[in-house]
Amino acid sequence: METSGSYADSAGGHWIKTLRVRANLRQTDLAVRLNVSPSSLRKWEHGEIEPSMTWDQWKAFSDAVGIPFDELPIAVSKSA
Repeated sequence: METSGSYADSAGGHWIKTLRVRANLRQTDLAVRLNVSPSSLRKWEHGEIEPSMTWDQWKAFSDAVGIPFDELPIAVSKSA
């Protein structure tokens, strides 16, 4: 699979995994909280596809990883 110039080249979804692991969550646990399939979450984390979340999913992500929603952009930039 060719990924040059893709989402995977720009740190992909590694920040999702970093924040998930820091929160001691398994992929399946976070996937349930976000109402997405574990395979979608895995693809996000591996940079295969760009995460696409609704407002409610972003709030659920924020709650799941224990970071206030308004601080999430800073946490993501530090994790990427």
